[in-house]
Amino acid sequence: MRTATMTGEHIWGKWLVKALGPHKYNLRRVDHDAAGQPKISGQWRSRSVDVKAHEVCEECNNQWMSDLENQTKAVAKEMIVSGGSVSLPPSGVATLAAFAFKTAVIFDHMNIRSANRPFPGTFFSPKTRQRFRESLELPEGVHIWLARFVSKAAAAGRSRSDYFKYKAGPWKDFSFFTVTYAVGYLIFQVVCSRWAKVSPRSQPFPVVIQHSKWNAASVLLWPNQGLPVSWPPPQHFSDDTIDAFCNRW
Repeated sequence: MRTATMTGEHIWGKWLVKALGPHKYNLRRVDHDAAGQPKISGQWRSRSVDVKAHEVCEECNNQWMSDLENQTKAVAKEMIVSGGSVSLPPSGVATLAAFAFKTAVIFDHMNIRSANRPFPGTFFSPKTRQRFRESLELPEGVHIWLARFVSKAAAAGRSRSDYFKYKAGPWKDFSFFTVTYAVGYLIFQVVCSRWAKVSPRSQPFPVVIQHSKWNAASVLLWPNQGLPVSWPPPQHFSDDTIDAFCNRW
């Protein structure tokens, strides 16, 4: 078996940094305790948002991940930089969904070292990750929304990931992982579910439906039945309201 060489997958891709232009960035890392309370664990200034997750093998980073980044750039660059209205064709929907799910997988790996992680190992099984790598096929139980971010900063980004489980109700047999990822004007929110135990697996995956109060500010990207998706929605999130969107589940 050949040992994989690990390399840095950019959380903010180089093309995103270039597209947003030169800025002085205020960067901070915020962790959350078991009760969900935020705590700033690091804060610094930089002329680049060259933040990497050293969780990806060199072959993946330079091949299929690089291809996916290039496809995403073609679809999402103007959405991120200008926030102008678009109608995404089914191919663009599939590209953004794959990019958002790839980002969720990377965040899950980054969280392995978190003291507040609720279980050992990764949320996504090796089989799921392998199938995605080979075909960009998203697993069951994945829902993705798009929203618009309008920040006071000239160039802004935000990311937040959480794990949770319902103690009662129809979804009590499932664990959930959410990632909210904002860059420029574009927000992705990914909600993933899996069975909490290996067996039994008799229940179908939850169909996650947002509360109607979010409909004016968040549009469903995935699952998709081969239909175009219009973006942005009428309302947007700001520096003061995006945390409520991150925490809505």
